[in-house]
This record gives sequence, C-alpha cells and structure tokens, in this order.
Amino acid sequence: MSAIKDLNQSIKVNKVENGVNIHYEVYSKKLDKVIKIGQCPRCEELFDAEFPALSRKDNKTKICSECGTSEALEDWMVFINKNNLIKSSKGA
Repeated sequence: MSAIKDLNQSIKVNKVENGVNIHYEVYSKKLDKVIKIGQCPRCEELFDAEFPALSRKDNKTKICSECGTSEALEDWMVFINKNNLIKSSKGA
C-alpha cells in the first residue's frame, strides 16, 4: 500500500480478493485510501470492488451494481409474468 501512496497512481495487480477479480488498485488522496477496481464477470466492465453485488444466478459470484440491478429486475419480471400480475391491454 505504501508503494501506491508514493506513486500516487493506479497499479495493475490482477489478483482475486474476496471472490472479485481485482485488476487495479488506485490510491485516492481525497479519501486517503486504496480503491480496488474489479472487473464484472457478467458485463466485463470495471467497477469499485469495495461493495460488489452478489449474483442471483449462483449466490456466490460478485458482480457490479448495474448487473445486480439487472438480475433483480429480470427475476421480478419472471415473478410478475408467472403470477399473471400484469393486466393485458387486449380487450380493454
């Protein structure tokens, strides 16, 4: 961590930490901490790995917030459609 503070730049690390593929560590002077940047296995975008979402597909894969929201909405739509909770506009 001290090397990152001394360099004040991002360092490519490529490691797995808490189930997240960490690609970069960036020191933030404003926050005075190292921010770990991971890559989402679902969309392959980079994201702040401090608070990843948990995939609903297997309950163990860490994904970005956007993919977590997308999976939640997909599950909600399946539930709504399965239970016929959306009124059809036909015949109205």
